[in-house]
Amino acid sequence: MPPIVRLAGYNVDAELLSETIDILREVDQLSKSMGNNPSASELRSAIEKIGDDLRTRIDFEAFTPETISAAYARISRDPSHVTELRRSARFSVARARKSNENIIFGLGHASVAEHACFNFDISHLSRLAAEELQFHRLQSFTEKSQRYITIGEDFIIPSEILGTAHERSYRDMVSKLFDAYNKIFANLHQHHLPDDTTDLSKLQLRDLETRAKEDARYLLPLCCSTQMGMTLNARNLEHLLWELSDHPLTEVRELGTGLHLAVGRMAPSLVKYTSRGEFPRANRSEVAKHFQSRTRPRTAGILVRPKGRAD
Repeated sequence: MPPIVRLAGYNVDAELLSETIDILREVDQLSKSMGNNPSASELRSAIEKIGDDLRTRIDFEAFTPETISAAYARISRDPSHVTELRRSARFSVARARKSNENIIFGLGHASVAEHACFNFDISHLSRLAAEELQFHRLQSFTEKSQRYITIGEDFIIPSEILGTAHERSYRDMVSKLFDAYNKIFANLHQHHLPDDTTDLSKLQLRDLETRAKEDARYLLPLCCSTQMGMTLNARNLEHLLWELSDHPLTEVRELGTGLHLAVGRMAPSLVKYTSRGEFPRANRSEVAKHFQSRTRPRTAGILVRPKGRAD
């Protein structure tokens, strides 16, 4: 089973949210004023009023961060007040998306995409894949802690191993590691507890338990299942998708696919190029070999610096 990725939230124009809340309040007041047994004509009239309000005041397509990116992109070239630019983008989403495409991908002003932010729920992910994801520190993460939570035997079997002759050995080894974790945790917890715990507060008892978990977690395998919340802007998301697209691990590539699917329909004008194209990961090793072969000359143990260069 691949990692589970859900779009949890994204930034939307504040005026759009405010008007939506106003309509919901009007609906609530209308419901209260109609009483417990409204007639069919009253219900029909109320529904028609709600529909009219929604059609005239709310553009459903405007629930996208693309309008904010498009509005802010125009600040450098349009003398109109920024609030008016934002309102204009909100009422013309198609134009906003075209503007984003031209400015971000046509003119190369990728910083405009940074005004759009996304939140993701990520679960059924191994700690190994989580480490790969968190290597890219331009995102914000909050992850399930192995210090504060007692870890159960919930782990990921890589698709490279699943269904092969190695799966049984893999499961047996992981099971042994979890058994060792549970034993060490129990022993450490007992070690930290004093003989008499009657004077200890709940906070102190929890601190002693946490101390045991903190040391016992060193036995946990990287296949442990974890979950996290992640926040990042559209520009960094696109860069992250490049990095994940040709990763050697299937799980990491599937994570990238899940992230892209979660936002693809929401912001098509902000996240477009999701693979390295002509610059695959394999190029890194070739570049590394090239630079490793170019070492600086040394004379009698003294480093000789190239002329015109200071270290």
